[in-house]
Amino acid sequence: MNVTQDLSILELILNASWVVQAIMALLLGVSVVSWYYIFRKMFVIRTARKQTEEFERTFWSRPDLNALYQAAVNARHRTG
Repeated sequence: MNVTQDLSILELILNASWVVQAIMALLLGVSVVSWYYIFRKMFVIRTARKQTEEFERTFWSRPDLNALYQAAVNARHRTG
């Protein structure tokens, strides 16, 4: 074994067997998909938090619950 060989990451990947390369590609793909779902969930939670804060402000600012209910129904029809 030649100790003076360059051990760069790219060289290690290119010199690996096809099975190892396939597993690394699979792991990379699963990692990308995982990060997609992590960021997607983060944005969903952020939107839900903003909507909750907005509803809470509206709830405490309206003394009439019927008016609050109508506003919530109208907002629900606007957002789907």
